[in-house]
Amino acid sequence: MKRLLIFGGTADSHPLLDWLLPFNVRVTLCVASDYAKALLPSTDKIQIRVGRLDAADMAALMHGQHFDCVIDATHPYAEEATRNIRSAARQSGLLYFRLLRPPGDERGCAIVPSVGLDKRGGRVLIATGSKELAAYTRVKDFAERCYPRVLPTAGAIEQCVALGFRQSHIIAMQGPFSEALNIALFRATG
Repeated sequence: MKRLLIFGGTADSHPLLDWLLPFNVRVTLCVASDYAKALLPSTDKIQIRVGRLDAADMAALMHGQHFDCVIDATHPYAEEATRNIRSAARQSGLLYFRLLRPPGDERGCAIVPSVGLDKRGGRVLIATGSKELAAYTRVKDFAERCYPRVLPTAGAIEQCVALGFRQSHIIAMQGPFSEALNIALFRATG
């Protein structure tokens, strides 16, 4: 039986688990929140660990148990988590895989490499997750322009409000999101 260590986001790890579980595997799945855990299937093939881990914690976990490989199925914007997972896997000598989402069709959207949106103007649909929201408060008129899409948890919504985002602009939804839904959100937010 293969033993896999997976670091998973709420949307990215589910299809992977659905594909893996029919095989002869045992999975230790690390998720950041109780919300992510609640969405997962209950099976004796999955041990779920809840809570954010830093690079040292990840390395200790990898050294403490015998895994055949580590799979990074975190959110595409979870760059710090990916760096930490990759570093810990390298230190532990574990085979590392990164699960990537297929590229989307960005017709009519302005793709920007950073939060430096002041020069562009216009409205912004923020789909980077609540952990990254503070950076958007530096955008001129962010409360008017920005629409954060976050998980439907009290903590995520409270964070949006505490940072100064308008309640009427908060989109609280669980992904994954279809192309049609994304297009509808773009149209609804302008």
